[in-house]
Order: sequence, then C-alpha cells, then structure tokens
Amino acid sequence: MSEARHRRVVLVGWDGAGWDIINQLLDNGELPHLKQFVEHGVMGEVSSPPPLTAPIIYNSLATGKYADRHGVLGTHQVRQDGAVGQVNSLSRRAKAFWQILSENDRRCNVVNFPTTGPAEQIKGTFVSPSFFLNVPPSPRVNLDVPGDSVIPQDRLGSLKKLIVSLEDIDPHTVALFVPRLKETEPNDSRVRLIAGIVAQTLSVHAVVTWLMQNTEWDVTSVNYPAIELLWLRFLKYHRPRLEWVDEHEFELFNEVGVSAVRLCDLLFARLLELGGEEAAVVLYSPRGYVPHHQVPKQAFEDQSRPSESFCVGQGIFALRASGVRKDELIHAVKVFDICPTLLRLCGIPLARDMDGRALEDAFARPLSHGKTVDSWEADSGRPSDAPHAPEQLPWTSRLSFFSAHARKTAWKTKSENDWNLAQTYLNSSRPELALPLLVRLYYANPLDVDKAPMVAEALYLAGQVSEALAVMKPIAQSSPNSSTGQFMAGMLAFHQGNKRRALKLFIQASRQHPLLPQLFYYLGLACVLMNDLPRAVAAYSRSVELRPNFLLGHLGLSEA
Repeated sequence: MSEARHRRVVLVGWDGAGWDIINQLLDNGELPHLKQFVEHGVMGEVSSPPPLTAPIIYNSLATGKYADRHGVLGTHQVRQDGAVGQVNSLSRRAKAFWQILSENDRRCNVVNFPTTGPAEQIKGTFVSPSFFLNVPPSPRVNLDVPGDSVIPQDRLGSLKKLIVSLEDIDPHTVALFVPRLKETEPNDSRVRLIAGIVAQTLSVHAVVTWLMQNTEWDVTSVNYPAIELLWLRFLKYHRPRLEWVDEHEFELFNEVGVSAVRLCDLLFARLLELGGEEAAVVLYSPRGYVPHHQVPKQAFEDQSRPSESFCVGQGIFALRASGVRKDELIHAVKVFDICPTLLRLCGIPLARDMDGRALEDAFARPLSHGKTVDSWEADSGRPSDAPHAPEQLPWTSRLSFFSAHARKTAWKTKSENDWNLAQTYLNSSRPELALPLLVRLYYANPLDVDKAPMVAEALYLAGQVSEALAVMKPIAQSSPNSSTGQFMAGMLAFHQGNKRRALKLFIQASRQHPLLPQLFYYLGLACVLMNDLPRAVAAYSRSVELRPNFLLGHLGLSEA
C-alpha cells in the first residue's frame, strides 16, 4: 500500500454500541452521518469472546492479543507485596498500537482510551480517562485534574480550558435525551446524571477536535463514553416498556439510550470533516448490551451485579479508506483484528505473535503483502515477566489489609483473574490449559455456584463425562430452586436417559431468565429429541442471543 506511510488514520470508539441497535437505528434513518459513511466503506459485526470485562477487552483491542498474552486479567490485580490495586497502563505486558506507532515515527493523539492511565509517553499527545472523570459544576470552578493524566504535561493547562461543565449543559440539550423534561422532579438525580455524562462526552470531543486542529498528527484515536454510560444506566427504560417498569418513568426516560447514539453520530460528522476526505477512518465498539427484555427484573435490582454481566460480545466495525469496498458488509471481524488493521493502514509491519489479522478482505483489490516481524515486544523495556505496579486503592479501602482477613482480598482478586484466564483459554481453543485450571478453581471455591455451568460444560465437551457429572450433582442437590441448580439437575436427568424430566427441568430453569447460553442450548436439544421444533428454534435462538459466537447454539439452530 504505497500511500499508507502518508495516510492519516482516525480511530473512533463508540463504546457500548451493539450491532443490533446500530442496525436498527440505521434502518430507521436516525444516524445520517454513519449511514453516509458506510455507503462509502464496509461495515460488520465485531466479535469479542468472553470474558467481557472492560480492561480485558480494550487491552485485547489495543494489542491484538488474548488476555494471557497482554497480561490484564481483570479490573484489579495483586502486587508482589500482596497489595491489591486497580489495573492501569502499567499492568499491560504487551505494546499497544500507540506505542508501536510511536516507535515507527507516527505522531499520535490518544484521547480517553478505556482503562488506560496514567498517560503514556508517546510521539504525540496522550489524554487518559481520568482527565475527564470529574465534571465541574461551573466553568468558574478551578478544576483539579490529575497531573499524570496528560502527556506532554505542558498541554495540561490548554486542555483544561476545554472541559465542559454542568452549567454549560442547558435544558434544551438535556431535553434531547428527556423530551418531557418539564415533567421530571426538580431534584431528579437521573437528570443530573444525564447532564454530567453529556458534559463528559462533549469534553472528550472538545479535546480531540482541538488536538486535530492544533497539532501535527498521523493517527488520532478517541473513545466517546456516552453510549456505554447511558445505555446501561437506562437499559430498563428502553422500548418496548417492560411490564414492571412504571409507565410514567418509562415515558420520561425511554429516549435516553438511543439519544446517546444520536449524539455520537453528530460528533462523528465533525471528526470526518477534520480528518478530511483522504483520511482512513475506523469506527468500532467491541461489545454491546443484552436486549432489555431478556434481562430479569432481579438483575436490574442487584446493585452488586457487575456491568459486564449485561454485555454481549457483539459490537460494530466500520471502515472507510482509499481502496476499500463501498457499501458492503465485512464478516468474521474479531476484536483482535483492529490493532493489526490499523498498523496495516499506517504501513507498519505486522507482528506474527499477534492473535488478530489485518482485515484485507475489506479492500477491493488484494493488498501487496508488507513486511512482518516476529514481535514488537523486543527491547520494549516492558518484558513479559516484569512486575506489575498497579494503582493503589484508596487508603479507606486498604484498611482491611491490616486486619486478620487481609489475605482474603488478594485471594479473591487472584481467583477472579484465574477464572478469567480459564475463560480466555477456552475461547482461544486451548482447553488443555483451561481444564486443569477450571477444576482447581472450582474445588477451591465450592460456593461459587454460578461458575459450575462453565466447568461442567468444559469437562463434558472434553469427554470427561463422569467428572462433569460430579460437578453437577452437588449443585443440583443444594440449589434445587435456582436456575443453575435446575439446569444441573436437568443435565443429570438427560444423561440418565430421562429426556422428559430433563426437558421439564430445563423449562423451569429458563423461566427465571438466566443469562446462561448453555442452558438454552440443552433446552433446544431436548426439544428436538421430543420433536418440539418451534420451542427448539426459540431456545437455540436465545442461546446465540446471549453469546453471539456460541458455535453449538448456531449449529443447533441450523439443524432445528
């Protein structure tokens, strides 16, 4: 690609934008700028394998590698001294695209890339998410932002002037999200939340557009938070109204999530303008959210439920560049492919140790294969066995470190990260690494009932049926009224040849609307064996809705 060296690239993250909702809004004509964009390029669905924890997903996107290779396995990690801290930029053991670009003399702007911080030293400007975290009530308030949130630091003062305050968000702007704003209570915290997230998003936009206009750059990367933050918080109010949602509140807030996407579409138009016609532009989201009608009421009420439990690994990818096919779909895009595709657009050799590929099928003519390297990790100053230096938790959270239960916090963090590592192995076709870890984790955490289906499924598919049944039996006996217990009991009945009882138990478990794709797969299988094909199709369809890359669910659906 001869022009790649001089081509500018704009990388835009619509974090939280799911494939289904984007397609629906495009069909309704509600995203005019994205519609025009994809008419001159390609668009497709991005597949992200579990675990869908944000630090794992975004580090995989940035490095083109699975979690075990980039080293980020959860939201927190344990240091060598036993302290627990949040993962940050220092936790990553592989180079992100901005580091590779900088080492190859490409000037970069990186703005608000998720789960990064402190700001990283690159050839250009790096603004971490912590810069935008606090929304000031007024532009007259002296905003205190972390000094390590911007590199180079001499830009900190100029960028602080671009921060949007709550006072800057007028009622007309909020009414775009809440059309019946006048009917809300004067002190409704949800209205203030919307205003704060809109202000934060506009601050991100102000910073990235200022950098595009006032600095020399080859690649600009920006991530907009509006969809991610507003979609989840207002998920239960989406259309159509759920029967248990108050009708008046539904009428007030059912536009919030969709309006967040419309806002990002408007901001996208300005980025396209600043990038120019010759720039290559990549738009992506690595994950979306489960349709609200598929989420049980108790899940919305469970404040301890992690946000990723509402996510599906089904995001969006769109590309417009010279030589790219026009108005076509692109298939089999994975989250790991975005980094190598970006490098290829910039004319940089790809590394053979990356798990992703450059999406060359997006181009009308085959690209001439450029040079490759074994790895970009050589002489990185960050070897794979380098000790992590995570950001410390606030001192109030570390009080437990001085108690008799101090080790429990570290043990729990390590255990959660090991579960994520096992999932990574399973979803990268390395079951020989996953199974010993899964079995050890499960028997070390016998009360972790929710993990039982994953362990049992892995053992069952590996042909270790007796071991799988040994996992299922105690769960079925101890939790007969839970969806997991009923699922395990159904599997035991299924294995014993009692298909009718198995079907009954699977149906009982499904009525609790669990987010278990394996349950709905075996429900579909039982329905096929009982010759109930309509219910089988519905069950298989549900399994792939919950996990879009669930191969068994797709195979069952095609058979049914």
